[in-house]
Amino acid sequence: MAMAIVAIGLAGLVSTWAAPLGAAAESNSDGSGEALDEAVRRDDDVRAARKRLQQARAEAAALAQRLDRAAQRFEQARAHRVRLEREAAAVAADVDAAVEAAARARTAFHKAVVASYQQPARSLAAGKAVLESSESSEALHRAALVDRLVAGQAQRARRLAQQSQRAQRLAQQHRTIQAGMASAQRDARQAAEKLRRASDAAGQRAERLAGQLAATRRDARQRIEAQREARRRHRAARAGQAGDGPGALPPDAALAAMACPVGRPHGFSDSWLAPRSGGRAHKGVDIFASRGRPILAVADATVRRVWRNNLGGLAIDLVDDRGDRYYYAHLAAAHVSGGQRVAAGQHIADTGNSGNARSTPSHLHWQYHPGDGEAVNPFPLASTLCR
Repeated sequence: MAMAIVAIGLAGLVSTWAAPLGAAAESNSDGSGEALDEAVRRDDDVRAARKRLQQARAEAAALAQRLDRAAQRFEQARAHRVRLEREAAAVAADVDAAVEAAARARTAFHKAVVASYQQPARSLAAGKAVLESSESSEALHRAALVDRLVAGQAQRARRLAQQSQRAQRLAQQHRTIQAGMASAQRDARQAAEKLRRASDAAGQRAERLAGQLAATRRDARQRIEAQREARRRHRAARAGQAGDGPGALPPDAALAAMACPVGRPHGFSDSWLAPRSGGRAHKGVDIFASRGRPILAVADATVRRVWRNNLGGLAIDLVDDRGDRYYYAHLAAAHVSGGQRVAAGQHIADTGNSGNARSTPSHLHWQYHPGDGEAVNPFPLASTLCR
């Protein structure tokens, strides 16, 4: 079966082979150099390595897609759970207010009922006053007063019924949301466990293949050096000098020199501004990988600081030579210190879930601050560097 991690190492090796072979083909016109190039191209080991590289690239792409899908499902489940928690909190406050209003209405109604029973003479006196009125207008006036007393009690009774019904409706709504929250929490836990298993399995496979990759790289380096030495001797004999001059940098040299911040295999999705606990919005990208996977410097940079904070746990700030800042959080371990210079691709930390991420699978929370300013969505940059 093709090895996903072989793509990481062999990609660089095969491209390294291609460069000297192409240069030799262009510079040799007497036939001897072409014979050397043809012998290398027909070499069985080189052809087999190219085939393994193609297979490994296909498997690495499939593995990355599986991890990306698992990361996306986890992010969606987490966002849904947070939204339900906020909605439940808002409805709970409404329920409390409705219960208090119903209690006040109930108290007022009870007091009115008790007063009616404790002072029956008042009602009798009111009726007697109506009957003993000497004039019809006076009798109507007194009867209206009695009606208002009765209507006041009826209004209090209606208010009590309305407040009680509202409190019951809100309580039912809160129970419905809580049931949805329980389901969302189960979905989030299941998604987290699936992501954790996928990351761990990929990490274990990568570790098993690391030894094979190291042996392949050693053999390939020896072959490359032998081929380069043969080409240097041939060109020195023709041009009277050995070696090549420095080559020009490719377009967009800064991006070409940068590295993915997490060692493969890993998975991530675009979760920029996704809801988080406490009313926050997500200001980065979460790159999920098995615990302890290497975290790498994205560019040649200086470590501004290594510290701990409540949200990010163990964290690192890097500022590259262009002045852009990169924030690494939820680390399990850090291997650099403040003020230290690091190179692109250097192992600076290990993935973990420190800070407020203890309930989530191991991952790197990564932020990108161009010019050391406000954070921008790092997903496009991560996709360019890691995919």
